[in-house]
Amino acid sequence: QSRDPRAAAERWSMLLDRPWSVEGASLAIPLDQGEIRFVGPVDEDGTGVVGLDLRVMDAGGVVARAAADGLPLRDGGVVICGTAIRPID
Repeated sequence: QSRDPRAAAERWSMLLDRPWSVEGASLAIPLDQGEIRFVGPVDEDGTGVVGLDLRVMDAGGVVARAAADGLPLRDGGVVICGTAIRPID
């Protein structure tokens, strides 16, 4: 998240020497095996990493086990140090 997602995307685009583009409600920079997405503020701080998507074999099972263990969940992922780690199939 960033208070100015476009400026953040432009800066990272320059650093990585890769173009950024609009991807739905966010800006994104494609990587060889993934992408970086830049979004507007989602909390009071308005800066920092707020989520990671990780490809797994059984996303539903991962979330179910986390919930059964009483771990905090947000946006379909497990919250670790304020960051939602979202498993995706």
